[in-house]
Amino acid sequence: MRMTAPPIPSPAILYIHDLRGSGVVTNAIALARRLGKERETILCAGYDKGLNRAIDVAPARLVILCGEHEPPRARTAAAHRLRRLIRSSGAGVVMSMGNYGHRTVFRATWLSRVSAVYRISNEVGRAKAGWRKNMRRRRWHRILLWFGSRVILVGRALAEQPLFAAAIRRGKAVYIPNGVDVDRARSLAGGRSPHPWFDDAGPPVVLTIGRIHRQKNLDGLIEAVAIAMRRTPMRLMIVGAGDPEEITALKARAARLGIADAILFAGETDNVFAYLARAPVFTLASHWEGSSTALLEALSVGIAVVATRQAGDARFVLDDGRYGALADADDPESIAAAIVAQLGPGQILPGNRVEAFRQGAMHARYLELLAKIEASRS
Repeated sequence: MRMTAPPIPSPAILYIHDLRGSGVVTNAIALARRLGKERETILCAGYDKGLNRAIDVAPARLVILCGEHEPPRARTAAAHRLRRLIRSSGAGVVMSMGNYGHRTVFRATWLSRVSAVYRISNEVGRAKAGWRKNMRRRRWHRILLWFGSRVILVGRALAEQPLFAAAIRRGKAVYIPNGVDVDRARSLAGGRSPHPWFDDAGPPVVLTIGRIHRQKNLDGLIEAVAIAMRRTPMRLMIVGAGDPEEITALKARAARLGIADAILFAGETDNVFAYLARAPVFTLASHWEGSSTALLEALSVGIAVVATRQAGDARFVLDDGRYGALADADDPESIAAAIVAQLGPGQILPGNRVEAFRQGAMHARYLELLAKIEASRS
C-alpha cells in the first residue's frame, strides 16, 4: 500500500508595523522563530525602524516592506506592498500580531483567499478616550470578527468582554495568553550590570519597562514616586523609547515635583532581564493593556511587582494580589503605598507563578490553531 506524504503547510506571514522594542514585536519574533521550524514563515514589518531592525529570526525570514520614513497614509502604503508579498510567497495565512497592524492586513487581504488572523494585543475600550472613540474601536473589532478567519485574544480580561466572549463561544475567537521564555530570561538575567545605579550605594531602583506613551501612565507613576519618596528613599528608572516631546514633558513634571535627580530615562535595550534581575521592584502603572509582556518578564526573574488593576489582565496574572501588589492607576497615593510596601520586609514575591505562562505551551496553541485553519481551507 502506497503511503502518501502529509501535505506541506502553506507559508505563513506574521505582520508587525515596525520593529520597535515592544511586547508585540517581542512576541512576533519569538513566534516567527517557532513557526519557522514547522513551515515557511515570514516575519513582515511595514517600516524599517526600531531596536530590532537587524534581528535574526531564523529559521523564519525577515521582510521589511518600506523604508524608515512613514508617509501620511502609512498603513495604506504598507498594505499595497503586503498584498504583493502575499501573492509572491503563496502565503495561506497572514497574522496581524498587534493592533496597529490590523488595518494594513485587512486592506492587504480584502477579497482574497488568504486566511487573515488578528491578534488583539491591547484593550479596546480605553480609559479617558471618550465614548465616541471607544465606540469606533468596538465597531472596528466587530468588523475584524466578521471578516477575519480567527481573532486571538492575548489577555483574560479581553476574553471576558461580552463582544469577545460571544465570539469565543461560536468559535470565531480564541484566548491564547502571552507567554515568556523563562529559561532564556534567566540566562540573560546573568548578563553584566546595565547601569551604575545598580552598583552604587544609592537608594533602591524602582523599574518600569515600556514605550513612553500616555497608556503607560508614567506621569502618574512619577507623581507616585514623589509621594513614596517622602516615606523612603528610592529612584525610578524608565526603560523604553518614545516621543522626545513626551519625555521632555515627563522630565519637567519630575522637576516640578522636586525629584528630577531621582528619575532616569534609560532608553531601549535588547536585554531587559539584566535590569529586572537587579532592581528590587518592577512597576506597571498602565491605564490599559492587553496582556503585558513586561509583567511576565518580571515574573520570570522573581522580582517583586506592583501593577495596576486597569493594566489588562494584570490582576489575573497576579491572582488578585497573591503574587504581587495591585494599585489603582488613577490614584498615585495607591501606587505609592504599593511601591513602599514592596520595598519593605513584607514584600509579596511572585514565586513560581511564571510557570503558568511558559512560552512553549502558548506556541503549541498557535500551532494547533493554524492547523485548524489549514484544515478548514482544504
